[in-house]
Amino acid sequence: METDTLYTYDRQWNGNVLDVYSYQISFTAPAEQYDTLYVRSSDLPLLYRDQYTIPADGYGAYGITIHHDGKCDEHYLLHVEHLKTTIHTTIDTTLCQGRIFTHNGKPYKEDVSFVDSTWINIDTLSISTLNVHFSAPEIQYDTIYCKTNAFPFRYRSKLTINNFGDYELLIQYSNACNELYHLHVGHAITYRTSTLDTTVCQGQVFEYKGIQCISDTLLLDTVDINADTREVISVYVSFTAPEVVYDTLHLYSTDLPLLYRDQYTILADGYGDYDITIHHAGQCDERYLLHVEHMVDVYMNSIDTTLCQGRIFEYEGIEYTTDTTFWDTAWVNVDLRKSVEVTVSFTAPEMEYDSVVVPTADLQAEYYYTLADTYIYTEGTYFYELLQHNECTRHITLTVIEDVTSGLANPQVSHAARLVIINGMIFVQNGQDIYTLLGEKITDNVIIKY
Repeated sequence: METDTLYTYDRQWNGNVLDVYSYQISFTAPAEQYDTLYVRSSDLPLLYRDQYTIPADGYGAYGITIHHDGKCDEHYLLHVEHLKTTIHTTIDTTLCQGRIFTHNGKPYKEDVSFVDSTWINIDTLSISTLNVHFSAPEIQYDTIYCKTNAFPFRYRSKLTINNFGDYELLIQYSNACNELYHLHVGHAITYRTSTLDTTVCQGQVFEYKGIQCISDTLLLDTVDINADTREVISVYVSFTAPEVVYDTLHLYSTDLPLLYRDQYTILADGYGDYDITIHHAGQCDERYLLHVEHMVDVYMNSIDTTLCQGRIFEYEGIEYTTDTTFWDTAWVNVDLRKSVEVTVSFTAPEMEYDSVVVPTADLQAEYYYTLADTYIYTEGTYFYELLQHNECTRHITLTVIEDVTSGLANPQVSHAARLVIINGMIFVQNGQDIYTLLGEKITDNVIIKY
């Protein structure tokens, strides 16, 4: 059975039909399967799946059913493709612009490409690509220098030149390489040179054709003498430094700060040395080596002092007891200095002569004695030097006269200002009045020499 069939049967009981059953058997077509074969001509004829023969040169499409004993059929939509080998070749040819390339009898002067296909055999195709390129001519640079009277002239018999400048010339040939020229026609100028040296003092401005120079400069100037002659002038500008001027200022402190020559300020307490350049608009500079000196007034004085020997001269805390001379220098203020010469002289004491008449009884009673604890027992002449702190030294010559006729207990003198030593006290007796010379007993502050 290979076609669709319907079957029917019934179920009976005791001659009666109880049920009726039917079933149908259907056969479905096989599903389509796609297949492709790539074969060379030498592969044909070909038995496909052991059942269907593809003949020689049998390229194309097929609908093929494959049968199997007791199994489902298979249906193939088969495409048989010719398997070919393609060989690609490329040929590049470069010709110079101007040449002619001929292909299949046709001339070409511009870039072109050709593609040729050729079957080498039934399975092999050769594809050839031919590229023809025409290269632009290389630029050839040329320069011609000439004078103005050379115009016009012909360049390479092709181009008329009427003036200076740059030109381009393309020369084309029949089936020959073109030539491209870039021509520069320059002016053949005759140059001559000259030099101009100029010296200017620093501070001035040198101007040359609108150019102002304030420092050493080299200027190059060109002047056309005629159409074919030009002069190059080298202008050397040199600026000389100002001469040095020495100047000195003696200034009090009250004079500072000071504007020196209306430009430079000397500050307060600005004594010292300066290197100053004074500028003047459009005029020569001035350079000054300036020394600023402190102006000091000196007050000169002298002090002459004469003291008796034994006294002390004190000056600013220093004591002097012998002849001396010294200078005292001191600043009265920032601009005034005092200078004092101090001379101190000490005069020697003059000898004082005194005499005293002493009763014999006083001498014998040891009533009268010297300051050196030496008693005077007899009449005679005695020398004394009295030294007391910061008091005049005294030299005394004392004559003691024994009065054998007087019985007075107190000494009597015949003239004034006598030195009397009584009980360790020094007295001066003037007439009948006796007063104390020192006011106290003699101490170690008094040195008595005899």
